[in-house]
Amino acid sequence: MNVPDIVKEWLIDHDYDGLYCDEFDPSNPCGCGLDDLIPEDHGFCFGGRYCVPAYKRENEDGETLFYREKMGKNWIKKTNRKSQKR
Repeated sequence: MNVPDIVKEWLIDHDYDGLYCDEFDPSNPCGCGLDDLIPEDHGFCFGGRYCVPAYKRENEDGETLFYREKMGKNWIKKTNRKSQKR
């Protein structure tokens, strides 16, 4: 088990969908889901060092985005996230 695995397990246990970060550019935040947590090919991710737990939501265009808090409607239904554990 490595750090991303531990973080993923914690996020699932606490009902989160991924990670969110606006530390470097608040006008262009980033997020990652449980299926691609802390991606290695993301140049400014710094291994999730500045990320916080997040919820995912679909915007009007159907794009999945991540937020610090639940807001508005269109929340993606959570389906048996415990099965996403490794």
